[in-house]
Amino acid sequence: MDLTYIIIAAVIIALPFILTRLFSGGGKKDATTVLGASTPRSRDARAAAESALLSDEVKALLARGDKIAAVKLLRDHTGLGLKEAKDVIDKLG
Repeated sequence: MDLTYIIIAAVIIALPFILTRLFSGGGKKDATTVLGASTPRSRDARAAAESALLSDEVKALLARGDKIAAVKLLRDHTGLGLKEAKDVIDKLG
């Protein structure tokens, strides 16, 4: 058999495993990660959220009563999850 065919066959066999590992996050999902437990990343995002709370744009959106836009803006700038961002906005407004 030609070497080219062997290489193509190896790529075809290995590709699903590589793509699965790449898109599944390496298979390191446990109950605490899935359920949204506090992680260093979320603590960093919360710190960023605190600084974003002072943002005039967030305050202006809340003053207009547009909580949905305020939550979206906070999520875009901090990386917070939906529930975390909503909780922050609820505390402000």
